[in-house]
Amino acid sequence: MKNALIVTVSALALAACGSEQGSEPDGDNVTTQVDEATATSALAALYLAESGQGAVSWESRSFNDGVFTFTGVTFDMEDGAPEDSDDEAGEDGDAGGEMEIEVEAGEVHAETMTLSAPRFDADGNVIFDLLSIDNIDIRDENGEGEGTITRFVIEQPNAAMAEAFARGFSNETGDEDDINGEDWTYGLFAIEGLNFTGADESDDFTAAFDRFAIEDLGEYTIGRFELTNLSIAGSSADVGIINISLAELSADNIGEAITYPFAAQFAMASSSFSADTPNEDIAADMPEMPEGFDPLNTYEHAEIRGLNANVGGVVVTLDSFTADVSHNGNEVVSTGEMTPLVIAPDTNYPFGAQLALGLGLMGYQQLEFVSAGASVYERDTDRSYTTGENYFEMRDGFRVDVETDIAGIMAYTLGALRAGPMLDESDPAVMMDMLRPLVLNNFVFRLEDQSLLDRALTAASAAQGVPKESLRMQAGGLIALATLGAPAEIPRELLAEFSTAMSAFIAEGGSVELRIAPPEPLSVATLIEQAGEGNIDYDAAGISITAIPPEDSGD
Repeated sequence: MKNALIVTVSALALAACGSEQGSEPDGDNVTTQVDEATATSALAALYLAESGQGAVSWESRSFNDGVFTFTGVTFDMEDGAPEDSDDEAGEDGDAGGEMEIEVEAGEVHAETMTLSAPRFDADGNVIFDLLSIDNIDIRDENGEGEGTITRFVIEQPNAAMAEAFARGFSNETGDEDDINGEDWTYGLFAIEGLNFTGADESDDFTAAFDRFAIEDLGEYTIGRFELTNLSIAGSSADVGIINISLAELSADNIGEAITYPFAAQFAMASSSFSADTPNEDIAADMPEMPEGFDPLNTYEHAEIRGLNANVGGVVVTLDSFTADVSHNGNEVVSTGEMTPLVIAPDTNYPFGAQLALGLGLMGYQQLEFVSAGASVYERDTDRSYTTGENYFEMRDGFRVDVETDIAGIMAYTLGALRAGPMLDESDPAVMMDMLRPLVLNNFVFRLEDQSLLDRALTAASAAQGVPKESLRMQAGGLIALATLGAPAEIPRELLAEFSTAMSAFIAEGGSVELRIAPPEPLSVATLIEQAGEGNIDYDAAGISITAIPPEDSGD
């Protein structure tokens, strides 16, 4: 059996991968008042009544106002596994839903451990308000790594999670299927000030971050997730330099539209590796969809900020990516922006030198990408449409703009989620039934050339020794030739429009636009069925493909 000393879960998990001092407990979480007798009784249930009673030993312990403070703490990570259990786990995998952590035998030391208000709830389960372990020292017995954690803290865990801690503190073997992480809830789970260094024969690295935290975890909700000031620095014999830093990765008010599909997929993946799954029924342990499930309850705000990575000489930087969702009565407004993502070479390393050569052929020193988008969903009409600018752009290269207006979103999404793993994607009839609620009102896809086409032709001209204008004419001819060999199911009028528009786009630049603007709302399933049968009602679908001259592009 794997050792389940959950108290060191994050340290041990991250050890395989500018700290700040740990903060005081959240001021909103006032310690529940308990007397010493009650608290001491709860310690026994947590295997903390006596030093060395379980996996935890200490030099001294004190009690004050409902809070136990342990000093000189050692967590004994003894491997109590049966001889054949590792082989079985390796062959069959783990059942879904629980947190499984591989732990090597050894010891973890901490200066202090604080336990606030240990007690029993009305059902006799041991619970507590806060567990904080400070100034943790991590050392690999094989001498391949060492590190420190300023603080590990858990606040307001429910009884199921407190029981898991008790199991870990006991250091006893047992059936780990009894520990189900799906049932856990808590107010805060955080690791602060992690620093770790490791090395083997050919690779070495350091890893650090200021804070990793999950706040207000409910059954299918998360109040906040954050990772701040992550840095990884090292080298690899195969890749060379590996330096990654990230100022922030965070999300607020994550809802069931994100967490439930993730939990369902995790349960199915775990079941697929379990020998106990009956008749290969991977959906057996999939959780039921929450009552009142809202596919639009995704998150309130998400952000990636200050990414700077150099992997083998390929440098990637990102100023920021933000996304927001606001619920304004009948409307749900979603917005997002990326400013900018830059890919550049560091020619001091082989991969960077290769990238610089490729970019140079196209006349670039680096690539810069920006994007933005906004959409509105109306609950009463089950309609979603874009508003403002929705684009993805490579600066001095190309720009893609998209407009959409589609109804039936909620009905389609709920149907797809309910079908889940039982959906037979190989059956066209089943897929069409799932798509039946979707109704298209408008769709526009516009590609604007902002010098990429000319750069590509210039590079090809230099490589082949052929005049650029000759290559431009050849490319237009290849487009026309390709349409002649297109399947018969594609309407000839559409192919003619495509050939004319693409030939003009290649010859003159500007933009090429695909537009589907049906006079009446059009069933997406019907459009796909007609395409498969080769009898698209061209006029009813309102399909057009046109070229837009350079002087009119971008208007």
